[in-house]
Amino acid sequence: MENKIVYLDIKSIDANPNNPRKAFAEDALKELSESIKELGVLQPITVRPLDGGYQVVCGERRWRAANLAGLTEIPAIVRELNDEEAMDIAITENLQRNDVSPFEEADAFQFLIDNKNYTIADLCKRFGKSEFFIRQRLKLSNLIPEIKKLAEEGTLSIAQVMELCKFSHEVQHDVFNDHFSTSESSWQSWQGFSAKRILELVEHHYTGIIANQKFDTTECQNCINNSANLMLFESKATARCYDRSCLKRKITQYHIHQIEKAQKRYPSANIYSYSMDSDFIKTLVEAGFDVKEHQFAWWEWTKLGAVIPKEVRDDVEAGKKMIAVVINHPMDISLSYRETKGAATPGSVDDEVQKLQNKDKRNKDIATEKTISEVRDKVSKWGFDFLSVGALTEQEKQAMLVVLMSKLERRQIEALHLADDNFYHLTMEKCIEVVNSLTEEQIAYIVRSVLINHIGGNAYMSAATKFFHEWVTTKDDKLVAEIALKHEELYLKRHERIQEKIDAINNEKAE
Repeated sequence: MENKIVYLDIKSIDANPNNPRKAFAEDALKELSESIKELGVLQPITVRPLDGGYQVVCGERRWRAANLAGLTEIPAIVRELNDEEAMDIAITENLQRNDVSPFEEADAFQFLIDNKNYTIADLCKRFGKSEFFIRQRLKLSNLIPEIKKLAEEGTLSIAQVMELCKFSHEVQHDVFNDHFSTSESSWQSWQGFSAKRILELVEHHYTGIIANQKFDTTECQNCINNSANLMLFESKATARCYDRSCLKRKITQYHIHQIEKAQKRYPSANIYSYSMDSDFIKTLVEAGFDVKEHQFAWWEWTKLGAVIPKEVRDDVEAGKKMIAVVINHPMDISLSYRETKGAATPGSVDDEVQKLQNKDKRNKDIATEKTISEVRDKVSKWGFDFLSVGALTEQEKQAMLVVLMSKLERRQIEALHLADDNFYHLTMEKCIEVVNSLTEEQIAYIVRSVLINHIGGNAYMSAATKFFHEWVTTKDDKLVAEIALKHEELYLKRHERIQEKIDAINNEKAE
C-alpha cells in the first residue's frame, strides 16, 4: 500500500495533535471546501495507520475542507511511520508552504534543535535559509503567550513582536498589561504604533541605560541582556538592560548601600519616606531597616554635604534640629536636617532610649549583613583552578539536588569551554546530555559555582546562608571567621557607645 493512492473513509481519519501547523483560517477553509465540492480533492493527503484507523501526516487543511464539503471518502497515501518519522515529514511539508506562519517556523526550528540535535547551520542547509533568518525566527520562541496570540490574530505585526521578543518575560507581561490588554481606542494603547516607536517606548519606560547607573556595571558588560550584545550597531553609551528584575535588584542593592553609608555618618538618624507602599520601601523593611512615614514637607529639609557642620551637630544636641535619612524616591536619598519646634522635653527620654536600642539592633544586623556580603564577594572571585580541585563531597552532592535547576551565568558557561555555544536554548534533556559529557573537573566547577550564585545570594542570615558559610569553611577554614570577627568587633564598639548613652539617660531620669 506504500505510496499508492487509495480512497479512505473520511471518518476513519483523525487529525495529528502534534501537527506543527496550528492555525487554519476559517474563510480560507470555506473557500477550499467550495472548490472541493466542484473539483474534488486534487492532491491526496498522507496518512499513517494508528489505533485501528488513520492519522493525518500531511494535508490536514485539505482533510478539514473535505469534511466541510461533506465528502465521505478522500484520496490518501498510506505510509507506515513511527511518531518521529511522522513529525519529521510534517515539519518539512509545513515549512515548504508559501503561507507558513513565522510562529510555526519558530516552533518547528526549535523542535528540530531540541529533539533532532540540529544546529543553526543544519537548519540553514536543510531549508535554504540564511543564519540571520533562522536566528530571528528562533527569537519568536521568547514571546509570552498573550503577545503571541495578538500577533497570530493580526492585532500586532511581525515587525512589532520582533522588537518585543528581545525583552525579558517580566517586561513583556508589564507591556502587555499596560498597553495591549486595553482597547485600541484607549489612550494607553500602543497597538497602532510602529515597531520602531514601540521599541523606543519600551526602552524608555521599562529598561535603563547601563552607562547611567550608579552601581558598578562591570558584570553587565558581557551579559546576554545587555542590548549592546544583542544589536549589531548598539553603542555602549546607549546600551540598555533588558532584564528588568536584575536591574531593579542591582539598583536596590546600591541604594541600600547608600542608606547604610548615611547611617554610618550619623548612626542615630531615623529613616523617613513619603511613600510606604513602594516595592523599594518594602524591600528595606524586609531587610531590617526601620522606615518611618514622612510627616514633614520636603522643603523643610536641607541636604547635608560630605561633612556635618559643627553648628548643626550642636543644634541637634540642643534639640533645635533633627538629622534623618530622607527618601524622596529611590533615586533621591540623602542625609538631611530640619528645624524642630524646640528643645527635647523630659517626656521624650523613653523615646530616645528606644531609638538607641533600635539603632543597636540595626548595628548588629549591619554586622551580620556585612559579613554575609563580604564572604559572598570574596567567594565569587574563586576561579576554575580552585573550584575544580578535588572530588565532590557528600555535602556538595546533596546541595546539587537543590540548586542544579538554576542556570549558570554566561561567564561561568564560557569558563567551561563547551562545544555548543547555544547552551541557554537547550531543553532539559539536551542539558543532561551535555552534563553527561563533562569532565569531573567541569562538574565540580558547575556545582560549586551554582552554590555561590544561589545559596550564597541571601542578604540575611538564613538557614541557607549558614549552610553556605559551613561549605565555604570546608574550602577556606579562615575566611568566614576572619570576616565575621572583623564586623563583630566593629559592632561591639558601637554597642558599647550606645549602652553608655542609654545608661547616662537612665541615670538622669532616676535623679
